[in-house]
Amino acid sequence: MKKYPSVNDMQKMINTEGIVQISFDGENLHDIIHPYSLPGYEYLSGEFVSFLDRFKGIIPPKMPILLKITGREYNDEEKETIDNAIWMHYGLYLSEASSNLKRLSCRILIY
Repeated sequence: MKKYPSVNDMQKMINTEGIVQISFDGENLHDIIHPYSLPGYEYLSGEFVSFLDRFKGIIPPKMPILLKITGREYNDEEKETIDNAIWMHYGLYLSEASSNLKRLSCRILIY
C-alpha cells in the first residue's frame, strides 16, 4: 500500500514560482493506466485518479501543475498513452462540469 502525502506535505509542493509539483511513484504502467483498458482506449486506474483528486481542495484555481511520474523509465509510446489518458479523463470531467454549469445557469434564469 502506497503512502499518500498529507495535506501539509501537499501544501509544501507549491513552490515559490507558483507552480505545483506533484510526484507519483509508479512501479509499472498499470499503476497509472487501468490494466483492463483496451489499446487505443486507455483510461486511468482508480488509484492514480484518487491520488490526483486529493489535490483538488488545496490547489488554487488557475495554478499550473507539474506532474512528475517516477519509478521507472517509460518508453515514448507509454508516455504518450499516459498523456492521452490524463487529458481524456480530465477533459471529460471539465466537459461535464461545463454542461452542469450551463444547466444551473438556465435554471437560475428561469426561477
